[in-house]
Amino acid sequence: MEVPIRKAHCQVRPLSTVLCGGLTERLAVKPQMATILIIDDNSATRNMLRTALSHAGYTVLVAATGVDGLEQCQEHQIDLILTDILMPGTDGLTVIAILKRGRPHVKIIAMTGASDQKDFLNTAKVLGAHAIIQKPVDLSHMREMVKKELGEASETPSIKGTQNARIKLAERGKMGGQHR
Repeated sequence: MEVPIRKAHCQVRPLSTVLCGGLTERLAVKPQMATILIIDDNSATRNMLRTALSHAGYTVLVAATGVDGLEQCQEHQIDLILTDILMPGTDGLTVIAILKRGRPHVKIIAMTGASDQKDFLNTAKVLGAHAIIQKPVDLSHMREMVKKELGEASETPSIKGTQNARIKLAERGKMGGQHR
């Protein structure tokens, strides 16, 4: 049964909860998700990352070259970039250096599958990459890195946080029973 909601008696609160005269309803409204740009010359990697991050609710753009990625950055508001390091033409290290000069606020995760990965990944960090990851990419680890770089909370609450919440609920229950 659908109940009409009157604006005069409702308040929109954080976490998409609507309060209406004692009736609390959880709305299925997601906050605006970040826009992520994937720059990788390997189409299989691009498609795998695009699918995983799109399913996680992000807006995902892709580029096959460093030049295409830089053009996408000019055309769109990008929150996070995942860039391969070794690509033909303008490589990922060059992309990172250019972006950090022109858009220092953009978060960058550098990735590579090169045999001498550590040197490339360390150079990416020095140039301004916020995080580095080795290929092949573990998708769950990548999603957590993306959340961390975007400042989003992890899906799994900490054990300490869960214990604290249980203690607070127990205390409320005790106090509620005493005041009735």
